[in-house]
Amino acid sequence: MLGLSTAWVVSWAELTRTLRDPHVIAYLLAPIAVYPMMFWAAFQFNAYEQARIDRQLVRVEVVGPAVLVDAFSRPPFEIVSRTGDTALSDDVDVRVTGRTEGLAMEVELAYASTRPRSRRAHERALAVVESLRRRRVSSMLEVPVEELPSVRVVANAVDGVQTFGRRLVAVLVGYVGTFAMLLSAVYPAIDLVVAERQRHTLETLLLAPVPRWAPFVGKVVACTVLVVLAAVGNMTSLWMTLAYLQVTFELDAALALGGPLSLGQAMMAAPALIATAVLVASVNIAVVLVARTFKEGEMMGTSILMLGILPGFAVVLSVVAGQTAGLELLPFGNLVLVMQRAFVGELDLYGAVIPVLVNGSLAVLAFGVAAWLVAREDFLIGGRLPGWLRWLHRSEPS
Repeated sequence: MLGLSTAWVVSWAELTRTLRDPHVIAYLLAPIAVYPMMFWAAFQFNAYEQARIDRQLVRVEVVGPAVLVDAFSRPPFEIVSRTGDTALSDDVDVRVTGRTEGLAMEVELAYASTRPRSRRAHERALAVVESLRRRRVSSMLEVPVEELPSVRVVANAVDGVQTFGRRLVAVLVGYVGTFAMLLSAVYPAIDLVVAERQRHTLETLLLAPVPRWAPFVGKVVACTVLVVLAAVGNMTSLWMTLAYLQVTFELDAALALGGPLSLGQAMMAAPALIATAVLVASVNIAVVLVARTFKEGEMMGTSILMLGILPGFAVVLSVVAGQTAGLELLPFGNLVLVMQRAFVGELDLYGAVIPVLVNGSLAVLAFGVAAWLVAREDFLIGGRLPGWLRWLHRSEPS
Protein backbone atom coordinates (compact mmCIF):
# COMPACT_ATOMS: atom_id res chain seq x y z
CA MET A 1 0.00 0.00 0.00
CA LEU A 2 2.89 2.34 0.75
CA GLY A 3 4.19 1.93 -2.79
CA LEU A 4 0.80 2.61 -4.41
CA SER A 5 0.12 5.65 -2.26
CA THR A 6 3.59 6.97 -3.08
CA ALA A 7 2.97 6.40 -6.79
CA TRP A 8 -0.29 8.34 -6.55
CA VAL A 9 1.33 11.24 -4.69
CA VAL A 10 4.22 11.40 -7.16
CA SER A 11 1.93 11.22 -10.21
CA TRP A 12 -0.29 14.02 -8.89
CA ALA A 13 2.67 16.20 -7.93
CA GLU A 14 4.41 15.66 -11.25
CA LEU A 15 1.22 16.26 -13.21
CA THR A 16 0.41 19.55 -11.49
CA ARG A 17 4.01 20.74 -11.72
CA THR A 18 4.31 19.78 -15.37
CA LEU A 19 1.05 21.46 -16.32
CA ARG A 20 2.44 24.71 -14.93
CA ASP A 21 5.37 24.49 -17.33
CA PRO A 22 4.77 26.82 -20.32
CA HIS A 23 6.63 24.41 -22.62
CA VAL A 24 4.19 21.61 -21.82
CA ILE A 25 1.20 23.93 -22.22
CA ALA A 26 2.55 24.89 -25.63
CA TYR A 27 2.89 21.22 -26.59
CA LEU A 28 -0.71 20.57 -25.53
CA LEU A 29 -2.55 23.70 -26.64
CA ALA A 30 -0.64 25.08 -29.62
CA PRO A 31 -1.80 22.40 -32.11
CA ILE A 32 -5.38 22.68 -30.84
CA ALA A 33 -5.35 26.43 -31.51
CA VAL A 34 -3.60 26.03 -34.85
CA TYR A 35 -6.25 23.83 -36.50
CA PRO A 36 -9.06 26.42 -36.57
CA MET A 37 -6.71 29.16 -37.81
CA MET A 38 -5.13 26.89 -40.41
CA PHE A 39 -8.42 25.66 -41.82
CA TRP A 40 -9.99 29.12 -41.62
CA ALA A 41 -7.16 30.46 -43.79
CA ALA A 42 -7.49 27.52 -46.20
CA PHE A 43 -11.21 28.01 -46.62
CA GLN A 44 -10.88 31.76 -46.99
CA PHE A 45 -8.57 31.02 -49.90
CA ASN A 46 -11.09 28.49 -51.17
CA ALA A 47 -13.86 31.11 -50.96
CA TYR A 48 -11.71 33.53 -52.92
CA GLU A 49 -11.01 30.85 -55.51
CA GLN A 50 -14.72 29.99 -55.69
CA ALA A 51 -15.57 33.65 -56.28
CA ARG A 52 -12.95 33.83 -59.00
CA ILE A 53 -14.45 30.76 -60.69
CA ASP A 54 -17.93 32.27 -60.45
CA ARG A 55 -16.73 35.35 -62.33
CA GLN A 56 -15.52 33.22 -65.22
CA LEU A 57 -17.69 32.23 -68.16
CA VAL A 58 -18.90 28.64 -68.14
CA ARG A 59 -17.71 26.84 -71.25
CA VAL A 60 -20.50 24.53 -72.25
CA GLU A 61 -21.08 22.07 -75.06
CA VAL A 62 -24.75 21.88 -75.98
CA VAL A 63 -26.30 19.22 -78.20
CA GLY A 64 -30.06 19.05 -78.44
CA PRO A 65 -33.20 20.96 -79.37
CA ALA A 66 -33.15 24.70 -80.04
CA VAL A 67 -34.87 25.54 -76.75
CA LEU A 68 -31.99 23.90 -74.87
CA VAL A 69 -29.36 25.72 -76.93
CA ASP A 70 -31.15 29.01 -76.35
CA ALA A 71 -31.16 28.46 -72.58
CA PHE A 72 -27.36 28.30 -72.55
CA SER A 73 -26.71 31.04 -75.11
CA ARG A 74 -26.52 33.90 -72.60
CA PRO A 75 -24.01 34.75 -69.83
CA PRO A 76 -22.57 33.31 -67.68
CA PHE A 77 -22.46 30.54 -70.29
CA GLU A 78 -20.34 30.44 -73.40
CA ILE A 79 -21.20 27.79 -75.97
CA VAL A 80 -18.14 26.13 -77.48
CA SER A 81 -18.02 23.91 -80.54
CA ARG A 82 -18.54 20.21 -80.03
CA THR A 83 -15.24 18.31 -79.80
CA GLY A 84 -16.68 14.89 -80.50
CA ASP A 85 -14.66 13.35 -77.66
CA THR A 86 -16.32 10.97 -75.21
CA ALA A 87 -14.27 12.37 -72.35
CA LEU A 88 -14.61 16.00 -71.33
CA SER A 89 -11.71 18.06 -72.70
CA ASP A 90 -9.95 20.75 -70.67
CA ASP A 91 -11.55 23.44 -72.86
CA VAL A 92 -15.06 22.37 -71.83
CA ASP A 93 -16.52 22.72 -68.32
CA VAL A 94 -19.78 20.85 -68.84
CA ARG A 95 -21.49 19.00 -71.68
CA VAL A 96 -25.27 19.27 -72.02
CA THR A 97 -27.04 16.70 -74.17
CA GLY A 98 -30.79 16.90 -74.65
CA ARG A 99 -33.15 14.40 -76.26
CA THR A 100 -36.85 14.82 -76.81
CA GLU A 101 -39.40 12.06 -76.89
CA GLY A 102 -42.83 13.36 -77.56
CA LEU A 103 -43.45 16.23 -75.16
CA ALA A 104 -40.85 15.02 -72.67
CA MET A 105 -37.20 16.02 -72.66
CA GLU A 106 -34.32 14.20 -71.04
CA VAL A 107 -31.14 16.16 -70.33
CA GLU A 108 -27.76 14.69 -69.45
CA LEU A 109 -25.06 16.77 -67.79
CA ALA A 110 -21.51 15.45 -68.05
CA TYR A 111 -18.76 17.08 -66.01
CA ALA A 112 -15.33 16.29 -64.55
CA SER A 113 -15.80 15.75 -60.82
CA THR A 114 -12.07 16.23 -60.16
CA ARG A 115 -12.00 19.77 -61.59
CA PRO A 116 -13.43 22.51 -59.30
CA ARG A 117 -14.39 24.68 -62.25
CA SER A 118 -16.23 21.81 -63.89
CA ARG A 119 -18.04 20.91 -60.66
CA ARG A 120 -19.21 24.50 -60.27
CA ALA A 121 -20.26 24.58 -63.94
CA HIS A 122 -22.34 21.44 -63.36
CA GLU A 123 -24.19 23.15 -60.49
CA ARG A 124 -24.95 26.22 -62.58
CA ALA A 125 -25.99 24.18 -65.60
CA LEU A 126 -28.27 22.07 -63.41
CA ALA A 127 -29.99 25.27 -62.21
CA VAL A 128 -30.59 26.35 -65.82
CA VAL A 129 -32.02 22.95 -66.77
CA GLU A 130 -34.28 23.00 -63.71
CA SER A 131 -35.50 26.48 -64.68
CA LEU A 132 -36.19 25.25 -68.19
CA ARG A 133 -38.08 22.25 -66.82
CA ARG A 134 -40.25 24.49 -64.66
CA ARG A 135 -41.12 26.69 -67.63
CA ARG A 136 -42.06 23.63 -69.68
CA VAL A 137 -44.14 22.21 -66.84
CA SER A 138 -46.00 25.50 -66.39
CA SER A 139 -46.93 25.39 -70.08
CA MET A 140 -48.02 21.72 -69.94
CA LEU A 141 -50.26 21.56 -66.90
CA GLU A 142 -52.59 19.08 -68.58
CA VAL A 143 -49.81 16.64 -69.58
CA PRO A 144 -49.62 13.37 -67.59
CA VAL A 145 -46.89 13.28 -64.94
CA GLU A 146 -44.97 10.47 -66.66
CA GLU A 147 -44.50 12.66 -69.73
CA LEU A 148 -42.99 15.64 -67.89
CA PRO A 149 -39.32 16.43 -68.56
CA SER A 150 -36.68 14.69 -66.47
CA VAL A 151 -33.05 15.45 -65.71
CA ARG A 152 -30.41 12.76 -65.44
CA VAL A 153 -26.84 13.54 -64.28
CA VAL A 154 -24.01 11.33 -65.51
CA ALA A 155 -20.34 10.95 -64.41
CA ASN A 156 -21.34 11.66 -60.81
CA ALA A 157 -20.30 8.87 -58.39
CA VAL A 158 -21.31 10.81 -55.27
CA ASP A 159 -21.98 7.79 -53.04
CA GLY A 160 -18.59 6.13 -53.57
CA VAL A 161 -16.72 9.42 -53.28
CA GLN A 162 -18.61 10.30 -50.10
CA THR A 163 -17.70 7.02 -48.40
CA PHE A 164 -14.04 7.36 -49.39
CA GLY A 165 -13.98 11.02 -48.37
CA ARG A 166 -15.32 10.27 -44.88
CA ARG A 167 -12.80 7.49 -44.36
CA LEU A 168 -9.93 9.65 -45.59
CA VAL A 169 -10.86 12.55 -43.31
CA ALA A 170 -11.34 10.16 -40.37
CA VAL A 171 -7.96 8.46 -40.86
CA LEU A 172 -6.24 11.84 -41.04
CA VAL A 173 -7.89 12.85 -37.75
CA GLY A 174 -6.73 9.56 -36.20
CA TYR A 175 -3.22 10.12 -37.53
CA VAL A 176 -3.13 13.62 -36.04
CA GLY A 177 -4.21 12.18 -32.68
CA THR A 178 -1.46 9.54 -32.73
CA PHE A 179 1.14 12.09 -33.79
CA ALA A 180 -0.01 14.38 -30.96
CA MET A 181 0.49 11.52 -28.48
CA LEU A 182 4.04 10.90 -29.64
CA LEU A 183 4.90 14.60 -29.75
CA SER A 184 3.36 15.48 -26.40
CA ALA A 185 5.30 12.73 -24.59
CA VAL A 186 8.77 13.98 -25.57
CA TYR A 187 9.14 17.06 -23.40
CA PRO A 188 7.23 15.78 -20.33
CA ALA A 189 9.33 12.59 -20.29
CA ILE A 190 12.52 14.64 -20.44
CA ASP A 191 11.27 16.98 -17.74
CA LEU A 192 10.15 14.13 -15.48
CA VAL A 193 13.50 12.34 -15.63
CA VAL A 194 16.41 14.28 -17.13
CA ALA A 195 15.48 17.69 -15.75
CA GLU A 196 14.99 16.19 -12.31
CA ARG A 197 18.41 14.57 -12.52
CA GLN A 198 19.92 17.93 -13.42
CA ARG A 199 18.14 19.50 -10.45
CA HIS A 200 19.72 16.75 -8.29
CA THR A 201 16.33 15.69 -6.92
CA LEU A 202 16.07 12.34 -8.71
CA GLU A 203 18.61 10.73 -6.39
CA THR A 204 16.70 11.99 -3.34
CA LEU A 205 13.45 10.62 -4.72
CA LEU A 206 14.90 7.19 -5.50
CA LEU A 207 16.64 6.93 -2.12
CA ALA A 208 13.46 7.74 -0.18
CA PRO A 209 12.23 5.00 2.23
CA VAL A 210 9.62 3.72 -0.26
CA PRO A 211 9.81 1.08 -2.97
CA ARG A 212 11.99 2.44 -5.77
CA TRP A 213 9.40 1.53 -8.41
CA ALA A 214 6.72 3.72 -6.80
CA PRO A 215 8.06 7.12 -7.96
CA PHE A 216 8.68 5.65 -11.39
CA VAL A 217 5.06 4.44 -11.65
CA GLY A 218 3.90 7.91 -10.64
CA LYS A 219 5.96 9.49 -13.43
CA VAL A 220 4.57 7.06 -16.03
CA VAL A 221 1.01 7.77 -14.89
CA ALA A 222 1.59 11.54 -15.10
CA CYS A 223 3.07 11.25 -18.59
CA THR A 224 0.20 8.97 -19.67
CA VAL A 225 -2.41 11.50 -18.55
CA LEU A 226 -0.68 14.25 -20.55
CA VAL A 227 -0.51 12.02 -23.62
CA VAL A 228 -4.22 11.17 -23.41
CA LEU A 229 -5.13 14.83 -22.97
CA ALA A 230 -3.06 15.77 -26.02
CA ALA A 231 -4.60 13.04 -28.20
CA VAL A 232 -8.20 13.71 -27.19
CA GLY A 233 -7.76 17.48 -27.41
CA ASN A 234 -6.16 17.40 -30.86
CA MET A 235 -8.65 14.97 -32.38
CA THR A 236 -11.63 16.77 -30.88
CA SER A 237 -10.40 20.17 -32.04
CA LEU A 238 -9.65 18.96 -35.55
CA TRP A 239 -12.92 17.04 -35.93
CA MET A 240 -15.02 19.94 -34.61
CA THR A 241 -13.17 22.39 -36.86
CA LEU A 242 -13.85 20.27 -39.93
CA ALA A 243 -17.49 19.78 -38.95
CA TYR A 244 -17.92 23.54 -38.44
CA LEU A 245 -16.31 24.32 -41.78
CA GLN A 246 -18.49 21.73 -43.48
CA VAL A 247 -21.64 23.51 -42.26
CA THR A 248 -20.34 27.05 -42.71
CA PHE A 249 -18.90 26.63 -46.20
CA GLU A 250 -21.35 23.93 -47.38
CA LEU A 251 -18.63 21.49 -48.34
CA ASP A 252 -19.13 19.00 -51.09
CA ALA A 253 -20.83 15.74 -50.08
CA ALA A 254 -17.58 13.94 -50.87
CA LEU A 255 -16.13 15.36 -47.64
CA ALA A 256 -19.20 14.76 -45.48
CA LEU A 257 -18.02 13.92 -41.97
CA GLY A 258 -21.23 12.52 -40.63
CA GLY A 259 -22.30 13.10 -37.03
CA PRO A 260 -20.14 13.20 -33.89
CA LEU A 261 -18.42 10.14 -32.49
CA SER A 262 -21.09 7.92 -30.97
CA LEU A 263 -20.84 6.88 -27.32
CA GLY A 264 -20.62 3.18 -28.20
CA GLN A 265 -17.79 3.69 -30.69
CA ALA A 266 -15.98 5.99 -28.25
CA MET A 267 -16.16 3.37 -25.48
CA MET A 268 -14.82 0.70 -27.83
CA ALA A 269 -11.93 2.92 -28.94
CA ALA A 270 -11.01 4.17 -25.44
CA PRO A 271 -9.09 1.04 -24.29
CA ALA A 272 -6.87 1.15 -27.39
CA LEU A 273 -6.25 4.86 -26.82
CA ILE A 274 -5.27 4.31 -23.19
CA ALA A 275 -3.09 1.26 -23.97
CA THR A 276 -1.25 3.24 -26.65
CA ALA A 277 -0.83 6.19 -24.28
CA VAL A 278 0.76 3.93 -21.66
CA LEU A 279 3.01 2.47 -24.37
CA VAL A 280 4.11 5.93 -25.53
CA ALA A 281 4.75 7.14 -21.98
CA SER A 282 6.61 3.97 -20.94
CA VAL A 283 8.82 3.91 -24.04
CA ASN A 284 9.75 7.57 -23.76
CA ILE A 285 10.55 7.40 -20.04
CA ALA A 286 12.46 4.12 -20.47
CA VAL A 287 14.57 5.67 -23.22
CA VAL A 288 15.32 8.98 -21.50
CA LEU A 289 16.29 7.20 -18.28
CA VAL A 290 19.75 6.66 -19.78
CA ALA A 291 20.12 10.32 -20.83
CA ARG A 292 22.19 12.58 -18.56
CA THR A 293 21.58 15.89 -20.30
CA PHE A 294 18.56 17.61 -21.79
CA LYS A 295 20.18 17.47 -25.23
CA GLU A 296 20.61 13.70 -25.01
CA GLY A 297 17.03 13.28 -23.83
CA GLU A 298 15.74 15.46 -26.66
CA MET A 299 17.70 13.43 -29.21
CA MET A 300 16.35 10.14 -27.86
CA GLY A 301 12.76 11.39 -27.57
CA THR A 302 12.85 12.79 -31.11
CA SER A 303 14.08 9.42 -32.37
CA ILE A 304 11.09 7.70 -30.74
CA LEU A 305 8.81 10.31 -32.33
CA MET A 306 10.20 9.75 -35.81
CA LEU A 307 10.00 5.96 -35.51
CA GLY A 308 6.49 6.10 -34.05
CA ILE A 309 4.92 8.16 -36.84
CA LEU A 310 5.99 5.74 -39.57
CA PRO A 311 3.39 3.02 -38.75
CA GLY A 312 0.67 5.67 -38.67
CA PHE A 313 1.68 6.99 -42.06
CA ALA A 314 1.64 3.44 -43.42
CA VAL A 315 -1.95 3.06 -42.18
CA VAL A 316 -2.99 6.31 -43.91
CA LEU A 317 -1.58 5.03 -47.19
CA SER A 318 -3.25 1.66 -46.68
CA VAL A 319 -6.65 3.26 -46.08
CA VAL A 320 -6.24 5.32 -49.26
CA ALA A 321 -5.40 2.12 -51.13
CA GLY A 322 -8.27 0.25 -49.48
CA GLN A 323 -6.00 -2.46 -48.02
CA THR A 324 -6.27 -2.53 -44.22
CA ALA A 325 -6.21 -6.27 -43.48
CA GLY A 326 -3.84 -7.16 -40.63
CA LEU A 327 -3.04 -3.57 -39.65
CA GLU A 328 -4.53 -4.19 -36.22
CA LEU A 329 -1.20 -5.88 -35.38
CA LEU A 330 0.90 -2.81 -36.26
CA PRO A 331 1.92 -0.92 -33.07
CA PHE A 332 1.06 2.78 -32.99
CA GLY A 333 -0.46 2.52 -36.46
CA ASN A 334 -3.28 0.34 -35.19
CA LEU A 335 -4.56 3.27 -33.09
CA VAL A 336 -4.91 5.32 -36.28
CA LEU A 337 -7.02 2.51 -37.73
CA VAL A 338 -9.12 2.24 -34.55
CA MET A 339 -9.91 5.96 -34.50
CA GLN A 340 -10.64 6.02 -38.24
CA ARG A 341 -13.14 3.19 -37.91
CA ALA A 342 -14.68 4.71 -34.78
CA PHE A 343 -15.24 8.09 -36.44
CA VAL A 344 -17.07 6.51 -39.38
CA GLY A 345 -18.97 4.05 -37.14
CA GLU A 346 -17.25 0.90 -38.45
CA LEU A 347 -15.27 -0.21 -35.37
CA ASP A 348 -16.10 -3.78 -34.35
CA LEU A 349 -15.02 -5.90 -31.38
CA TYR A 350 -12.10 -7.55 -33.18
CA GLY A 351 -10.76 -4.23 -34.45
CA ALA A 352 -10.99 -2.77 -30.94
CA VAL A 353 -9.53 -5.68 -28.91
CA ILE A 354 -6.49 -6.66 -31.01
CA PRO A 355 -4.81 -3.21 -30.78
CA VAL A 356 -5.35 -3.25 -27.01
CA LEU A 357 -3.60 -6.63 -26.73
CA VAL A 358 -0.73 -5.61 -29.06
CA ASN A 359 -0.05 -2.16 -27.65
CA GLY A 360 -0.82 -3.26 -24.09
CA SER A 361 1.71 -6.11 -24.31
CA LEU A 362 4.39 -3.79 -25.65
CA ALA A 363 3.54 -1.26 -22.94
CA VAL A 364 4.04 -3.92 -20.27
CA LEU A 365 7.38 -4.84 -21.86
CA ALA A 366 8.57 -1.21 -22.01
CA PHE A 367 7.34 -0.61 -18.48
CA GLY A 368 9.17 -3.70 -17.27
CA VAL A 369 12.45 -2.64 -18.89
CA ALA A 370 12.19 0.81 -17.36
CA ALA A 371 11.29 -0.63 -13.95
CA TRP A 372 14.29 -2.95 -14.15
CA LEU A 373 16.56 0.01 -14.89
CA VAL A 374 15.16 1.92 -11.94
CA ALA A 375 15.43 -1.03 -9.55
CA ARG A 376 18.81 -2.48 -10.60
CA GLU A 377 21.01 0.21 -12.09
CA ASP A 378 22.75 2.49 -9.59
CA PHE A 379 23.85 4.96 -12.26
CA LEU A 380 20.45 6.63 -11.78
CA ILE A 381 21.57 7.73 -8.34
CA GLY A 382 25.07 8.78 -9.36
CA GLY A 383 26.74 5.36 -9.52
CA ARG A 384 29.07 3.92 -12.14
CA LEU A 385 27.69 3.51 -15.63
CA PRO A 386 27.20 -0.11 -16.68
CA GLY A 387 29.31 -1.28 -19.60
CA TRP A 388 26.37 -1.60 -21.98
CA LEU A 389 25.64 2.13 -21.61
CA ARG A 390 29.14 3.59 -21.81
CA TRP A 391 28.95 3.92 -25.60
CA LEU A 392 26.30 6.62 -25.05
CA HIS A 393 28.67 8.67 -22.90
CA ARG A 394 32.08 8.19 -24.50
CA SER A 395 33.07 11.74 -23.68
CA GLU A 396 32.48 11.19 -19.97
CA PRO A 397 34.91 9.45 -17.62
CA SER A 398 34.02 5.87 -16.87
